[in-house]
Amino acid sequence: MIESKKIEACLQVVRNQPSFIQDLLVGTLGWPVKDNIDKFEDISFAWTASELNAEGLEKKIVDGQIWQIQSLGENWEQPWGIFLLEFKNVDAFVKGRGLTGPLRKVLRGLVRKKRQQANRPTWDRQNLLFICTHNYEHYRFAYFKMPKEAKLAPLTTFGWSPDIPCRTACEFNLPSLEWPEDSRDVTMWVNKWQGSFDKEALTKEFFKIFAELYQ
Repeated sequence: MIESKKIEACLQVVRNQPSFIQDLLVGTLGWPVKDNIDKFEDISFAWTASELNAEGLEKKIVDGQIWQIQSLGENWEQPWGIFLLEFKNVDAFVKGRGLTGPLRKVLRGLVRKKRQQANRPTWDRQNLLFICTHNYEHYRFAYFKMPKEAKLAPLTTFGWSPDIPCRTACEFNLPSLEWPEDSRDVTMWVNKWQGSFDKEALTKEFFKIFAELYQ
C-alpha cells in the first residue's frame, strides 16, 4: 500500500493534465501509461453526448464529450471502464451542485442493457470509475455503488480542491486505486478499487479521534 505522505507530496505538484497523468497516475499510483504521454486524448477514446444519449451534456462538460481511457493492460481487456470528465463550471465542486446529474446521464449511456447495439461497448455499473475535474485544480473521483432493492444507484465521491484538504483522500481513498500487481485477477482488482469508496475506514478513524478527544 502506498504511503499517504507520498501521495500528499505528489498532489502538491499536480496542477495540470500532464502532471496529473505522469506524477499521480503513473509515478504514484503505478498506472501503466507510457512516459511520453501527457494528454488524455493520446490514450483515450472520445464519447459525444449523442453517442451517450445524454442530452444537455455539452452545457456542463468541456466540448460536450467525455474521455474513455483505453485498456492499459497488454493483450486483454481490463474489467474497469475509466472515464474522464472535464467540467466547465467550478460550482459542481465548490457548491456540490451539478455533478450528479451529468454523471447519471453518462452512466445510462454506458451500462449494459437488455436491448443495445451489438458493436457498442458497455460495462456493469459497479465497474465504472469516473474522474471529474475543473481546470485540473478541483478533483472528484466518482463511483456508483450497487443500489438497495430497486432504488437508484447511490453516487459516492472523494476528492480535493484548493479549498478542500487532500488528507482524507491521501489516507483512505487514493491508496486503493494503485494499479494491481496481478491485473489479471479481476475479482481482486474490482474489490480493491471499489474499496477506495468505502467509508468504513474513515468512519472508524473519526470515532477513534472523537473518543480520544472525549477522554
